[in-house]
Amino acid sequence: MTTPIAGRGQGTPLSNSTVTTLTFETAKREYQDAWNNPLHTRFELPSVNVTKVLKDRYRVSADKRLSRSMMWVMETKKAWNPLTYIPYA
Repeated sequence: MTTPIAGRGQGTPLSNSTVTTLTFETAKREYQDAWNNPLHTRFELPSVNVTKVLKDRYRVSADKRLSRSMMWVMETKKAWNPLTYIPYA
């Protein structure tokens, strides 16, 4: 029995016995094959100076000492509602 895998296109089956033998090396090889195939879309994003982007786009206040518990509270709040704590404008 064969099972088509998403992203492989129609008619490219993968046998159940192969599914159990997939490894990181297999995935890496498939990625490299796809990257080198001129029929696939490929692009690289330009390098970004993250520190400069953050400085230019976000408001920052003076340094403040944070305790471990303060960091934990802040991280849990950001995880619950990221748009409140990480503005995009």
